[in-house]
Amino acid sequence: MSVLKISVEDADTEKLELFLQSYGNKAKSAVCKSLNRAANGVKTDAAKEARTVYNVKATAVKKTCKLFKATHSNLDASAVFTGEGIPLYAFAPKSSKPNVYVKAGITVKVKAARKKVRGGFVARMPSGHVGVFKRTGKFGRRKIEELEKFRELKSTSIPQMLNNPKVKSALQVKAAQRFTKNLDHEMDYLMSKGGK
Repeated sequence: MSVLKISVEDADTEKLELFLQSYGNKAKSAVCKSLNRAANGVKTDAAKEARTVYNVKATAVKKTCKLFKATHSNLDASAVFTGEGIPLYAFAPKSSKPNVYVKAGITVKVKAARKKVRGGFVARMPSGHVGVFKRTGKFGRRKIEELEKFRELKSTSIPQMLNNPKVKSALQVKAAQRFTKNLDHEMDYLMSKGGK
C-alpha cells in the first residue's frame, strides 16, 4: 500500500490559524475544499510520475487509487493506492523465438531498459488467460509434460512504484504546492466577500 497524505501542516500555519479563527466554519469549508482538490490531483500526478520510471499505463495507476476526503473534524485528505504485483505480460514481453519455449527465456520492459527473464515464456491457459509463465518442475499424479504446473510471473505493484523515493518525493512536493495554491485562492475569495 502507498499512502500520500495532504495536511494543513503543508500550509503557512500562522496564517491558516488566523484565517480559521476569523471565519470559523466557512474557513474550514475552504480548507477542506483545497485539501480534497489537492488529493484528487494526486491521482493524475501519480500516473505521470510513475511513468517517469516505470513502463506502466496511466489507467493502471489511477484505478488503484482511493481518495479519503477531508472534513471539518478531520483536516487531512489522503490518496491511498493498493494492489498486487502487475503480471509481467503487461510489460511487452519479447522472445528470440516467438511461440517456442526456450531456456533463455524472454525479455520484458518494466523500466527503461529491457530485462531478461530466464525460463519465462508466454502462454495461453485453457481458461483463455494469457501471461508470462515459468515451469515449476511440479507435476500432477501422472508425470507428463502436459500436466506440469506453471507459475505466472509478476512484477512490481503500483504501490511499490509510488513508494520509489524519486516518485514519492515528486508527488509530495506537487501535492503540497497544489494545496497551498488552492488554499490561497479560497482564502482570498472568502476574504474578498467579507466572510459571506
